Amino acid sequence: MDIDETIIPFSDDLIPEHSKICKCTICTNKTAQLDELQHIDQTLAGNIDDDAIFQIQSKYYNEKVKKPLEQHGIKVPDITAKDCKKHFTRHTINPKRMIANDIKVIDSVQKFLVQNGLIKKNMITNQVNVNIPVLKQWSGLSRNKLDLLRYYKTEYPNENKNKRQQGKSFNQI
Repeated sequence: MDIDETIIPFSDDLIPEHSKICKCTICTNKTAQLDELQHIDQTLAGNIDDDAIFQIQSKYYNEKVKKPLEQHGIKVPDITAKDCKKHFTRHTINPKRMIANDIKVIDSVQKFLVQNGLIKKNMITNQVNVNIPVLKQWSGLSRNKLDLLRYYKTEYPNENKNKRQQGKSFNQI
């Protein structure tokens, strides 16, 4: 398989969309109570799976914001994990999430290269050779991944230590 011929489909989902006529539930209902959802995203992104973060945000909103307001007769919109995913992946920028996702993508591409072309085996002679162009691609990806890892560790050095010491409110959910 020639790596240069591999076609990667491009999706419109990759392009963030945000406009003045945005109908996103979180964008259209910005309140101080919803700032905690941003805090949850900033704190957990890069540390746990994004879908788990969106579930935590939805649960937090329903238990700590929506339920008390409805008990006082105030009508508030529903915010689901799907709403959180849309908002926090398309309408906000979280550098930590972006770097973590880039590291994961590079790692996946490296695994693909190892499984699909790094080693060539001659079927007649059973001789095994390293595919040098693919090895160069793998090596370049490795350098980029290491650079991103260094940057990530530099930007967020004591993240886990700080979280344990601060005892954030959303951890009580």
